[in-house]
Amino acid sequence: MPVTIGPSITRRTAVFATTATIFASAGRVRGADPIRVGQIAPLSGGGAASGPSHVNGARLALDMINTAGGVLGRPVDLVLEDGLSTPDGAVAAFARLMARGDIVGVIGSTRSVEMHALAPEALKAGRPVLFGGTDPALTQLGNPWLFRCQPSDTYSARAIAAFGVSDLNKRNWAILHSSDPFGTSGATALRAALESLGARVTLALDYPNQRGDFPALARAVAASQADALASYVSFEPDQVAMAKALHEAGVRLPWIGSQFIAATAVLAQAGEAVFGTFAATAFHTDANSQARAFAERYEQAFSGARADFFAAWPFDAVTILARAVHAAGTTEPGAVRGAILAIRSHAGAEGEFNFDAKGDGLHGYNIVRNDTGKIVFVRRFE
Repeated sequence: MPVTIGPSITRRTAVFATTATIFASAGRVRGADPIRVGQIAPLSGGGAASGPSHVNGARLALDMINTAGGVLGRPVDLVLEDGLSTPDGAVAAFARLMARGDIVGVIGSTRSVEMHALAPEALKAGRPVLFGGTDPALTQLGNPWLFRCQPSDTYSARAIAAFGVSDLNKRNWAILHSSDPFGTSGATALRAALESLGARVTLALDYPNQRGDFPALARAVAASQADALASYVSFEPDQVAMAKALHEAGVRLPWIGSQFIAATAVLAQAGEAVFGTFAATAFHTDANSQARAFAERYEQAFSGARADFFAAWPFDAVTILARAVHAAGTTEPGAVRGAILAIRSHAGAEGEFNFDAKGDGLHGYNIVRNDTGKIVFVRRFE
């Protein structure tokens, strides 16, 4: 059954200046029918560790919007469905949301493989779907209803390559990646970015999600001629297993992973196996003032919980959708779609959103380092 969430955070927090400006004309929320936003979150299955962050990020945005007056004088509610951390589960969750008939837009998945499964259904439904999956191909499908709220891996690959080659002076690379669309596209983009900088890939191996032989992968890396390691990993348990296998195999190469290597669950479960690693991540508290403000409000609202990218992009997605409905002056899907595409200089938790014609809103990544368990900001790559 879906869960509908209204204004529910007991500790109210000050709204961002941009949010207050956008919705100030609405006044306080009145007794009107709510505007309902759907969310597909990984509440069970292999990605369940990040489920609370997904939901809490959306809830925080919802609370701020309703505190500032709602949208078009109406409160905004969140209708939550469990995507089960699988493509089939995400499609079924989307179908349940669409069957309601009152969903203005949907906050989709972080995982590209789920978004590829969802894309045809979004096209048929004709409702905006804001998502976090980073496979560049998702916004090249010609689907007018998909809007990405994290940077694509075109940018993460450039950031990893630029930092690894220019800052770390590493020229021979091993790449480990999941065999799904996210991992494959990320590895392909990274190979191109490395080769453009004069580096070479000496080893590239993939593995199936949640069935990888990580000790064998670790042995292959140890036997290679690589002087640096990069990875694109889709699930936290796989990231933990990979890190532990590499550590046990004695691999101590500089390692730059996609952002799952810095996920909260990975830090807790992998421990010293990921100390000293780097990540290309869309969110870090110290990346900009909006990120810092978001992190502080998140911590206040959720009893000291640490904000991460799993929470940041759903927060941004809800505020973007609300801004678009406000600008359109209606919940009519085509008008909302046009208003999203017109968004410029939207100061989000993950950066400044400027949507292009394909539906990509962000265009850069942060490099961060694991300093004995603390994730510290290194630099930003645009």
